[in-house]
Amino acid sequence: MDFSITKQHQLLRKSFVDYLKKRCDADSRREWISSENGFSPTVWQEISELGWAGLPFDEKYGGLNGSFFEMLFLFEQLGAFQLYTPLFTSSILTGMVLNEAGSESQKQFHLSRLSDGDAIYAAAYPLQDNYIGVGRGVKAVPVDDTWRLTGTCLFVQYAPIAEKILVLADSDGGSALYPTLFLVDPQAGGATVETLETLGEEKVHTVRLEGAPVDKENIIGDIGKGHQYINNVLPKAMVLKCAEMTGGLQTVLDMTVAYAKQRYQFNKPLGTLQIIQHYCADMFTDLEGARLLAYQAAQRINDGLEYRREAAMAKAWCSDVYPKSCLLTHQIFGANGFTAEYDLHLYTKHAKVSELMFGHSVFHRSAVADAMKI
Repeated sequence: MDFSITKQHQLLRKSFVDYLKKRCDADSRREWISSENGFSPTVWQEISELGWAGLPFDEKYGGLNGSFFEMLFLFEQLGAFQLYTPLFTSSILTGMVLNEAGSESQKQFHLSRLSDGDAIYAAAYPLQDNYIGVGRGVKAVPVDDTWRLTGTCLFVQYAPIAEKILVLADSDGGSALYPTLFLVDPQAGGATVETLETLGEEKVHTVRLEGAPVDKENIIGDIGKGHQYINNVLPKAMVLKCAEMTGGLQTVLDMTVAYAKQRYQFNKPLGTLQIIQHYCADMFTDLEGARLLAYQAAQRINDGLEYRREAAMAKAWCSDVYPKSCLLTHQIFGANGFTAEYDLHLYTKHAKVSELMFGHSVFHRSAVADAMKI
């Protein structure tokens, strides 16, 4: 496939790399991860001013109207440098759904705030295997001129600082088949946030709703069609997650090769051992497969072609090879791989979290088989 990578794309990708090299050094990254909210507000402001937060959105909403390939390049580098920001949650998981389902007035208001980074929104809808067509755990009941939401949302990123939280709730007498999207204001009452202890470094939270009010102006799209809007966006978000995983895998391979060259045992570098060479060759092969599958899905999205099968193929492959490569690298590093001096443990955690987000590889292999009509 002839990927549409232009000279402009290459310059844009270089601008991403140049900024991240300058700002995302290891010591700063560790400081940001250990902070209360898990990211740097200063960096968030800087990348918003650079237009990263508005990359998916039209210029009339304050965005850059970027192509899907441009978003792919951005998230590939964010994965390579392990820079944690609200970008994926706020602009992709929430912003792209608002762009898909919102009215013109809703988009004018919300997307402009997301584009300039003035507001951070959170996504509180299922991202696991059985996300398709379910509200799962939250009920919405009309009361006078508002709706009241009750239930629990798990694994919500950046919930404590979110100005709005996009919630998928069952809105048809308890039926999970016809959920609706609601934009909840956590400061309006009825919402509490609890931090969860998880393997990953990026903080996640439980959002508990107890009669949280939502007025009619904050219903996103048509009643009962929330799952349609979500399912139109999630495969695209999944491809961007694959790009992020590919960037992480590239860095893991780079650090592995560098370590194999500099680490001596029995008076010779580890890299002279055939088994180490084969490990690195396997990792490189897996990386190239991951990148090609992610780029192929992105190209089809860019060209307006059907892409869900390719997205599922990319996620199934990335979910397998990223954690596997991290484990191979741990074997090469030995105990050093778990020390704070090396960043390998950060990538291993990221690999495991990313493997499960949007569904395990088994789920996506089934999706590919369905597309093959097997």
